[in-house]
Amino acid sequence: MIRKAIVPMAGLGTRLYPIGVVLPKGLMPFVLSDGKLTTGLQLIAETLLRAGVDRIGVVVSPENRPVYEAFLEGGGERYAPARAKRPEMQQTYESLQVLRCHLTFIEQPDLLGLGHAVWCAREFAGGEPTLVFLGDHISLPLGDSTPIHRVSQAYETYQRPVYGVHRVPLSKVSLYGILQGEPTGDDLLALVHERRAERVVLVGDVVHGTVGAPEWADGFRRWFDALCALAEVVWVEGNHDRASRMRLPGERVAEFRLGRFVFSHGDLPARDRGGTLILGHHHPAVVLGDGIASRVPKGTRRRGASSALYC
Repeated sequence: MIRKAIVPMAGLGTRLYPIGVVLPKGLMPFVLSDGKLTTGLQLIAETLLRAGVDRIGVVVSPENRPVYEAFLEGGGERYAPARAKRPEMQQTYESLQVLRCHLTFIEQPDLLGLGHAVWCAREFAGGEPTLVFLGDHISLPLGDSTPIHRVSQAYETYQRPVYGVHRVPLSKVSLYGILQGEPTGDDLLALVHERRAERVVLVGDVVHGTVGAPEWADGFRRWFDALCALAEVVWVEGNHDRASRMRLPGERVAEFRLGRFVFSHGDLPARDRGGTLILGHHHPAVVLGDGIASRVPKGTRRRGASSALYC
């Protein structure tokens, strides 16, 4: 479980200019649907705490650190009489004191970018697994910690750096950034979890290759173990699976039938079963163009009521 997070908030806030000149971007106000006022710092910190993170290092500029600290103090004794008359103010004050116990402010003397901001927090991280949560990103719906849980789960599975990213259109890439890496497959884990699926049927080529111990094998095994922990896994063997020496848990079969559906990899000749075949060997299954047309590979025949769906 990841218990620490670094939140970079030392930037100039140029997209909020000129307000950012006098107000740190982490303290920009948000009006919630119930009319209550909050800030980006509160929204992010509360989401992290909800996800199980209990130590949050906020990277700020030296000039803005006193502003953040004064904000968390909530006015101290000066506002005590007003808080005594207004319970909602006292409740907000108490929530700020809770946040204050979990926050550590880290100074970034020179604004040299995101990488430098994270580097400034290296002592705070202390060599432990640490989440970096961008200070200008608010989770929607508000307070939803699901993305944090998914990244944390991926780290536990792969034991290597993990990026949780949001796909944007090419026209907006300049406003965000570009990275290169390998998809983790955690969308499937999340889907199985969210749908509370009891069974997952994999239609072959779970291991796409003949190498017995590729460099990604350990991480893949951890991912597969995580999948098996969520649901029953039926592994329909494919041609690459049969060639591979990798051994994984789960039921391993030549084909699997569920009602009128027959799951088969499809690399071997199929018998007419009078139902719907779900195959994984031929791809793509659907060709998108001016219209939509299913692609039936050469040598495949349909008889009677039988049909085939290629995944």
